[in-house]
Amino acid sequence: MKTKLQSSRLMSIISLLILCLYANSAWATNVSKADIDGAIGINVATQKMDVTGSIADKMPIPVGDVHKPMTADLMFGKQALKTNLQQTGGKTRSISLDGKVATPRKAPTKTAVNVSGLIDASTLADNAEIVLTGNTNLFMNVNKTLKCISGDYTLTISGGNILTINNPNGAGIEVKSLNSTAPLNITARDNAIATTNAAGDVTINGNLTAETTGDKYFCIVGKKVTLIGGTMKITSVTNAVVSYGDMILGGDITASVTDDHSGAFNTRDGGNLLIQEGSTINALSAGFGIYAAGNITMPNGSLTARGYSNSTVQSNSGNISLTGTINVKGKDCAICAGDQTVVCDVTINGNLTAETTGDKYFCIVGKKVTLIGGTMKITSVTNAVVSYGDITLSGEITAVSSMKNSVAINSRDDGNIIVKNGKIIAKGGDIGIYATGSINLTPPLVVITAAGGGISDDGHTVVYDNGKVATRVVIMDPPIAGVVALNSTPAPGNSVGFTVSGDFATSETSNVWQISDDNVTWQDIVENASAMTAPIQGEYKQQRVATSITYTPKESEIGKYIRVKVSASDYSGYIYSPSRQIAKLLCTNAPAEPVLTNINDKVNLSNAKTTQEYIIFNYPKEASSLTPSDWNNAITPDSEVGFVELNSTTNANHTVFTRIKETTSTLASENVAEARLYIGTSVYLTDIELNITKTVGYFQKINNELNCKVGDVIRCDASPVPANATNWYGISGSNWTVDNRNTGSPYGTFYEDADCTVPINTSTNYKTVYLKTLTEKNYLEVRILYYNSGIGYKSRAKEFNVTPDGYFPLLDYINGCSRTIAAGEKITGIEVSRRPFSGSVYGLTTEVSGEGIAPVVSFSLYETMTINAINATPGVYVYTPLQNGHPLNNNTTFTITVTDGKYGVDSLLLRENAITADPDEVLELVAQLMPANSEAEITWTSSNTSVATVQNGIVTIAENAPIGAMATITANANGKSDKCEITVSGEEYDLYVASTRVTSRNQDNILGDGNFSFDGMNTLTIKGDYTINNSANLVRNTGIDGLYINIAQACTISQGEESYSTLFDLRKNTAIHGEQMTVNGNGIAFSTQGGMTLTLDSANLVVSAIMPFKGSGIDEDNMNIMNSHVEVNASGSAAIFSFAGGISLTDCHIQIPTNAVVTNGTIEDGNGSQVRNLLIVPNPVKTESALAFASSEATAIVGETFTAPILSNPNNLTITYYSEEPMIAKVDAQTGEVTPMAAGTTIITAYTDGNLYHKAGEVSYTLIVLKGSVSLSFTQNSVSVRVDDEEFVLPTLNNPQDVSVTYSSSNPAVATVLALTGDITLVAAGTTTITATFLGDKSYNEASASYDLIVTESTATDLNYISTLPNASSVQKILHNGQLLILRDGKTYNAMGQEM
Repeated sequence: MKTKLQSSRLMSIISLLILCLYANSAWATNVSKADIDGAIGINVATQKMDVTGSIADKMPIPVGDVHKPMTADLMFGKQALKTNLQQTGGKTRSISLDGKVATPRKAPTKTAVNVSGLIDASTLADNAEIVLTGNTNLFMNVNKTLKCISGDYTLTISGGNILTINNPNGAGIEVKSLNSTAPLNITARDNAIATTNAAGDVTINGNLTAETTGDKYFCIVGKKVTLIGGTMKITSVTNAVVSYGDMILGGDITASVTDDHSGAFNTRDGGNLLIQEGSTINALSAGFGIYAAGNITMPNGSLTARGYSNSTVQSNSGNISLTGTINVKGKDCAICAGDQTVVCDVTINGNLTAETTGDKYFCIVGKKVTLIGGTMKITSVTNAVVSYGDITLSGEITAVSSMKNSVAINSRDDGNIIVKNGKIIAKGGDIGIYATGSINLTPPLVVITAAGGGISDDGHTVVYDNGKVATRVVIMDPPIAGVVALNSTPAPGNSVGFTVSGDFATSETSNVWQISDDNVTWQDIVENASAMTAPIQGEYKQQRVATSITYTPKESEIGKYIRVKVSASDYSGYIYSPSRQIAKLLCTNAPAEPVLTNINDKVNLSNAKTTQEYIIFNYPKEASSLTPSDWNNAITPDSEVGFVELNSTTNANHTVFTRIKETTSTLASENVAEARLYIGTSVYLTDIELNITKTVGYFQKINNELNCKVGDVIRCDASPVPANATNWYGISGSNWTVDNRNTGSPYGTFYEDADCTVPINTSTNYKTVYLKTLTEKNYLEVRILYYNSGIGYKSRAKEFNVTPDGYFPLLDYINGCSRTIAAGEKITGIEVSRRPFSGSVYGLTTEVSGEGIAPVVSFSLYETMTINAINATPGVYVYTPLQNGHPLNNNTTFTITVTDGKYGVDSLLLRENAITADPDEVLELVAQLMPANSEAEITWTSSNTSVATVQNGIVTIAENAPIGAMATITANANGKSDKCEITVSGEEYDLYVASTRVTSRNQDNILGDGNFSFDGMNTLTIKGDYTINNSANLVRNTGIDGLYINIAQACTISQGEESYSTLFDLRKNTAIHGEQMTVNGNGIAFSTQGGMTLTLDSANLVVSAIMPFKGSGIDEDNMNIMNSHVEVNASGSAAIFSFAGGISLTDCHIQIPTNAVVTNGTIEDGNGSQVRNLLIVPNPVKTESALAFASSEATAIVGETFTAPILSNPNNLTITYYSEEPMIAKVDAQTGEVTPMAAGTTIITAYTDGNLYHKAGEVSYTLIVLKGSVSLSFTQNSVSVRVDDEEFVLPTLNNPQDVSVTYSSSNPAVATVLALTGDITLVAAGTTTITATFLGDKSYNEASASYDLIVTESTATDLNYISTLPNASSVQKILHNGQLLILRDGKTYNAMGQEM
């Protein structure tokens, strides 16, 4: 019997087969990306606001109607945010976009890399498309740039290096869930970061930059979205961050959105939004800032939000609770809790600035509204604060609503308004504050502004004493009441004490001595530290830090002020004792006029005074324009001997001013002297001078003032500077003025001759004219005005006093006389300030009014005043100085308050020191007299009556008061006063149209011609022709970042012949859009600077200029042209140039010249020359690709030729084919030829990126692949061999599919067969069937083939040669491929005995 073959060769064959099997297994588990096409993404699209319907008794009522319910429109608008989340086919969840369901699209992935497990970034190729085949942890061991990452598995990104993803044609990261702690920089057309079907979470902890450039996909979207850690910048056209569950934000995050129906942060499916403590969040959107389905919470952080066309911060059905610093501004509600069915609570704690710019939405809306903490300013066109329950207020809160009939603070649904503490200012268009419940003030709060009135009898509102509802309401702590008096005059070495009394003795009080350099800014004086336990009444007997029973001024404090401050808990404000200056005296002397000399072309002072200070200007300047900062540069000579050289400039007309300088005991003199001197050699006109002299006699000069009498003729000489100027022709008669009038002045008339017979002609130039004085006038001004293009406008003036006698003028006013004095005292030597300086108080008398015996007032030859109150009784006395029996020219009065000797003069406190008011508004100021028991009359004055007038505290703002104009309202009582700065409301924007600054007042019709308007946010609308005829820019944008210039209708912008300015001077990011605008410029049409971006977005521009579009060339300015028609004709060097940041074209192309290219911030032709004549046109409107397969389903059989459904491609677009399951069927990416691989189902897709005329598109068919049939057969059905045949031929197996078969023998007693190779071992005579069997696989069905093997007995074959081999008894023999093989001792021999 023969045995099985056992040899090294066989083992080698088996080993080789095992290696092949292992290799096949390895291939199967490492499929290349070319074998797997597609990356599942989620197409998450934006929603438009569409809130409709009404909710009775829950929604804001019509503006001004605080009793009736209304629809939701005012609160939420007519568009609401709808999630519209759908289930598509039970598998893919998608978002509705404008009513059209957008479904995820799998992009072709020609070079995809399949990964799973732990992957180092360094092992990935740059710009690779990554497909997850399992949960993956990507470790950023190096910076890496990829195209995209996709796959329905969890992705974890870690490490400190940056992952950059840039996919201009699809999504960035689309995975089952994402958790990243590595820095990310992602830019994608579709979702930057998304989880599959928005069902998985997104967690990013670290720095992030993410941008979605397409307009149909959100930037970041997931189930729960957590963004915390470092700095994040998220930019999107549609919604920036969307969660279908909770959202957590932390760190420094800025999200920006450009679509006006989208938002920066948006939670859905009931999701809450939490801003972690200490975070800084910026939500900036052209639509809404933050919209949450659930609660919005910020424990303590900073939130800035903008909603330029919708609400800014809004919850759908949750509460809003924000603590920290909040700045929100939007067109609709600034902060709104709830929707048309549910209204929730709003709680703000901290500093708040909230503004609503639209006229149909309230600013802050909630069921219960609580505003507490710091400073809050709430501004709205309609109602500012509205609740459907209680409103609780605490802190410094100002709420303003401007629309007629609006209410500033309004509680509804029987809600109360509860004011706990602080200062509340409510200014409504019609009603300041209104509660449908009641207004409750926590004691001792009081209503201040509605003087004489208070809360209405029904408790709903605040009324004046006449019952009229108050438009402006101020609620605050009550004013402190009492008296504080200094008990002596403060002077160096003189101890000062104080007494205090009042009706607040039951309250806790405190006092501090204070000192001031300027009687404006005060600081506490710190002395000995010890406890103070003295009672309120009487003098304090002990000391503590910053307090003492007395204070003794130091010599170094001369000129400073002291006072004592007393405050009390539960009361607003302080009581100050009257401030007293420490022995600093007025200087009423006049300085010596400077005498100037030219020495070596330098200005020299020849009469220097060490008691005076001097300042020099290298140009003419008038004394009235001097400022304290000018005097900061003054010099004082060290000696009065010789000349003092002053700083000077060649070819300049110098002005030197001087005054008596301040000393330790006196102030600087108010009287200022001046002189001019020209230094230079130029013969061209540089400046002009005016000199005046009397034609008869001389001016009387007193204290540096010139005086003449009525009727004197004054010679007025205009001269050039330098005196030998060759181009001097005098001053036009129209430019000679007296008292600001050329003709018709009651004070004097100009004549050509000294006899005053021929009046000057307004069309004639004069170098000398004569002014005849007509009546008394102090500081009568003669002025000349000259202009030429070389030096511009020059003006000079001279002043003099016209008096009855030609000597001392009558006084206009005196100052420094108001005093407080105790009965029985006498104060002498009081320096009196007066105007004119050449006037005198000597001989003044007074008229006095007041109840009681008034002090005696007298004036001395030494220009001082004495107050004698020895016989006076306590009271307030008003004095009117009289000169020659008549009041002073300005009706000057002063007040002397006589106290009872126990305390000083009362002080006065205005409860409001700064108010912003509207033009034509009437408001009431309330003055608090201190001490509170003062019965003194309060007088009111306005510093600028053209802005505001005041009478008895009622302030009326001028109807035409300009924005930002100011007037100081001063309330004065007994010589003490307080001030309130009135600022005219309105906003000035950093935007100019034809040199006119755009303001909130002119924004609707900027130039008054109806052609230019601004929306107050970022849109400038142009809808008419305009011609610039001066040097102004048409549009100058210096501060509106993101300015949107909308060309509402076709227009032409031109420049006059003499205008060469830049028409559009753009220094902040600006976009232009709309109808055709033709621009005809003489210089630069559009210029940019500062690294800004100029965007032409669906614009239509025809521009002709020397330089049509010019960047700065230095800053990284950018120019983006998108879907625009731009026709440019440059008469200069280039149509577009110097955009160092680059020029980009999107959805448009250069039509002329055809060979133009964008390069180096300009556009060049094929010769490298800058293009001057340029035409850019929009790409054609793309139509659908129109791809279609002949059938949507097909069947193929493995191993058989498959004919794919015919693809209809009528537009001859470039097609790329891919298979969803390449292991089922492969497809040639270019030809679409399909090779069935295994049984199963796959989707074959033809995809095109489109072209200039057609959109990208795809079409698919489903391919069902069936198993094929295997054709196995042997070349013979039977074969006969002798058991001892040395060589024979076995049948050959036909296996065209090359499948793996297994061999078997039906009768191993006759012959055995090796299962893998089919090798036969003859055993004995007989018959057996040899069968090759294929068991079937995923591609083919099972099959088999067989043949009969007939083995006969041996004949006379001689095998004796075997006996010649060593150990012949141990040999074995087998048949292999019909050849006899002999095996012995591991060696193989043929039938001839030869070793093989």
